Amino acid sequence: MLVLNGGSYYPESRKIDEEWIQLISKKDLIGFVPAATVRSEKEYFHFFRNQMANYELTNIPSIDLYNDWEIAIRAKVIFIAGGNTYKLMNIMNTSGFSMFISKKYKEKIIVGNSAGAVVFGEDIKTANSDDIIGMRDTKGLGLVKYSICPHYTKDKYTRLKNISLKLNKKVIGLPEKSAIVIDKKGERVINDIEIISPI
Repeated sequence: MLVLNGGSYYPESRKIDEEWIQLISKKDLIGFVPAATVRSEKEYFHFFRNQMANYELTNIPSIDLYNDWEIAIRAKVIFIAGGNTYKLMNIMNTSGFSMFISKKYKEKIIVGNSAGAVVFGEDIKTANSDDIIGMRDTKGLGLVKYSICPHYTKDKYTRLKNISLKLNKKVIGLPEKSAIVIDKKGERVINDIEIISPI
């Protein structure tokens, strides 16, 4: 299962969270990926643990993409949190985590929140982040056939329309309380999204 969250956390994300939480037990391992943050990864980790405590979920180690492959392999859920999309994509590519996720996403529950959702699209130019890395190649994982803009509001439409035209690809605007869920049943939407086509 793949859950692409527009950028909300509990309690606003309750409806989105229930999509994957109903599929796990309290003993299941949830690996948290804080790599996108430009602040403290420790603080981000504690914030997430407090969020999950609302669902009485506590088996949550943090995943260091360069070191903790055992956690990533054992985890039933991998939660990729938001921050700077370019930083996240760069770390995922250089660590090999991009390849791991591309191979394993059908076997696990993968939740991408904000920047963590953007990386699953075809191109990350739709992110709200500044390119602090200077990436020449802005391709995403391409596990969905569109690019994603989280925290979507109507004032972002023109920028995204221009990106859609330039890439000749569809762009999905995901408001913070919205999500796209992809599983064996297909693809479904939680709350409203904006579909921006190059036509």
